[in-house]
Amino acid sequence: MRKVLSPVALGLMLAATTALAGTAVLAVDDGPQTGGNLDLVALNDLATLDNSQAVQPTDYNMVAGALYEGLYHFTPEGELEAGLADGLPEISEDGLVYTIKIKDGAMFAGPDFEPREVTAAAVAYGLTRAVDPAPVGGAAQSWGAGYLFGIEGAGAFSDGTADNIAGIEVIDDKTIQITLSAPSVTFLFGLTIATSWPVPKEAVEARGDDFGNSPVGAGPFFVKEWNKGSDITIARNPGYVDAALPYLDEIRVDLAVDENTQVLRIESGAADGVFELFSISPAAVRLLQQNPDLTVSNGVGPRIFYLALNNDGIFADQNLRQA
Repeated sequence: MRKVLSPVALGLMLAATTALAGTAVLAVDDGPQTGGNLDLVALNDLATLDNSQAVQPTDYNMVAGALYEGLYHFTPEGELEAGLADGLPEISEDGLVYTIKIKDGAMFAGPDFEPREVTAAAVAYGLTRAVDPAPVGGAAQSWGAGYLFGIEGAGAFSDGTADNIAGIEVIDDKTIQITLSAPSVTFLFGLTIATSWPVPKEAVEARGDDFGNSPVGAGPFFVKEWNKGSDITIARNPGYVDAALPYLDEIRVDLAVDENTQVLRIESGAADGVFELFSISPAAVRLLQQNPDLTVSNGVGPRIFYLALNNDGIFADQNLRQA
């Protein structure tokens, strides 16, 4: 009997400490195993794998959970933990200065890229690139820039009145210091947004507009082959910050597969799971539950959904917005 798990299962298999947002259904044996390949199906295609530019859920799920790694991320239980950072930061008494050490041995990987170690300079570049109003290789400022505007000088850099972000300082190869303009209890959580995770400057500048097609990050996987509109294969990054992870050697995702075909592939065993959360309907899940060869188990994860409203017109009335 194959076991079908929901949302957090794939994250646990990929890199127990990373947050790949995909997979509503996954067929696995009991417990994690090292090695092997996983075949998934996705309802949508991929547009870009540039972490600063990934907006649609399929793109962001791939960059945030597989191809890149940040200083901090959330566990499937919703706990904040260090990724590339060597523990939680040292914070000054006034709550303004965060000193963060970078772990040794974490490596960048990507197609046609010679792996090299993640440094504090690469961390600073990732943060700066997310705020840049005209980033190299990007069409526009990252949607995640707003999470970094608490850093001293981020606003000035964003509006073009400064050449850099004053509050970001590289102390040495493995130490970065970030100064805020005011104390913030949410700043560390902002660092879990993948749009500002480290990237190697040399790869971005050499590839330019093609960086989104040939990305380089420090995640548990890197792009091995991508046939646009058809499929993508990602392979294990041997230099991932946690040497024991990921468990899998490769993951292949068939792209632009309709819901009915996804269900048929799950039932037949041709696919191990679906890549995108909610890509199959509750009715399809109930159908899978009726399959005697499958056991469907519920799962939970750190996921927040919200509705954003423009605060003008009739929505200028706070009572109406709350209603």
